[in-house]
Amino acid sequence: MSTSMALAVPVSSWEAHEPALTDAAPVPMRVSHPQLGTIEIWAVPDGMDATDPALVALQQRADAFPAVTAAQTALTSGTAPRVAASTPTADSIPPIPVPSAPAEAPTSTLRGTVAPAPRSAPPSTVAPAESMAPAAASVPAWPARLQAELEALDARTQGEVGVYVLDLATGQQVSHRANEHWYLASMVKVPVALAVLQAVQRGELTLDDPMTVRATDYVDGAGQTNRRGPGQTVTVRFLLEQMIVYSDNTATDMLIRRVGLDTINALAQAHAPSGLEPITTLADVRRRLYGEITPAASELAGSDFLRIRRQPADGDRVRELLRITGAQPAPEAATTLNDAYDRYYATLANAGRLDAFGTLLAHVAQGEVLDATRTAVLLDIMQTVRTGDRRIKAGLPTNARFAHKTGTQRARFCDGGIVFSQQAQGQPLVVVACTRGDASLGRAERTLRGVGEALRESGYFTEQGRS
Repeated sequence: MSTSMALAVPVSSWEAHEPALTDAAPVPMRVSHPQLGTIEIWAVPDGMDATDPALVALQQRADAFPAVTAAQTALTSGTAPRVAASTPTADSIPPIPVPSAPAEAPTSTLRGTVAPAPRSAPPSTVAPAESMAPAAASVPAWPARLQAELEALDARTQGEVGVYVLDLATGQQVSHRANEHWYLASMVKVPVALAVLQAVQRGELTLDDPMTVRATDYVDGAGQTNRRGPGQTVTVRFLLEQMIVYSDNTATDMLIRRVGLDTINALAQAHAPSGLEPITTLADVRRRLYGEITPAASELAGSDFLRIRRQPADGDRVRELLRITGAQPAPEAATTLNDAYDRYYATLANAGRLDAFGTLLAHVAQGEVLDATRTAVLLDIMQTVRTGDRRIKAGLPTNARFAHKTGTQRARFCDGGIVFSQQAQGQPLVVVACTRGDASLGRAERTLRGVGEALRESGYFTEQGRS
């Protein structure tokens, strides 16, 4: 069939919820371009109505990438190598970058030069997605500006801050110490939620299934589950909402009991390979922490955690721990809770790279972990989180929607999620940030709010900054 025109559109610009194309829509093939990565070329049939919604949508996407126009002749003439023929569906989802092994050849990093981020990247990097390698001139302005803002933020922070940002519309990444391991705290509850919703999706349980509270389930922390007595029942839905919205530890361990740690860790590894360390129960977080003071902590029960937590000061908690266990600390053991926390963090349990956690969130946003129904359930819950109003969300534009999960533990504070905004034409943006080294919650939350402010100041939410 002859053609009157052709449109070349980078694969990563394909929207996950694009309206279905009409029967008269052009048929694409995929080609590879040395600068633009994988591109879909759409041969438009003669006589196709120029006002057809499918053609208009394609033209708009093509117009958003000026570099495509310059490559058009070579691509349509067949001089670029063909990759594969494919016909996207309405729910087609483009691939996203996954943290990869260190590059053998040296790569350049900031400033002014853009290169793919190696696994052992320097503290701050700006990089395109692996599936698209545009020339430096075609890179939008906001990533370099954001990187500079994050460097300034880190310089004035009393502790340390790590940040990972991924624009799912273009695959553009900004990384500031994101390849280091950070204690993720309660952000690990996202993989727990994903495992639960996958079980729902498979028909193994429903959100309305009851679960019985056991005496062994209790862990100190926020939420309403600890108000339920042993033997009382709650629904899976209640536990899921308490875990995400209020960061309820007891609810989390009950859900872990339901789906299994092996399932949760397998899911995390499947979507963030080699980037996330083993996830444990929240009760084991306490046992391992207190185990740095006395090995007898391995026998602590749920009610023991609550009694220790009720003590007014660190010294009182250590004394209550030793009283409950009837033990004395070994000569080489930690003698203070601060020392115990430091030793526990060094084990890397419940820790991970921020780019790996960001990759997991990207897979969620692009429908690669759950189906559309369960994805919507999770994102709706994550938009109602009550523990992060003073963190990243506080620095974002007021009309941006942030589906996220926070994490809070001694001198370790995190926030990570998916930003949806009208300014960015509804395209999702993954943002993950953690702080460490400063025990002040107030200062840490101001730093995390600063991450949102840095993103806003970078110009990402303006057409000029993204062009």
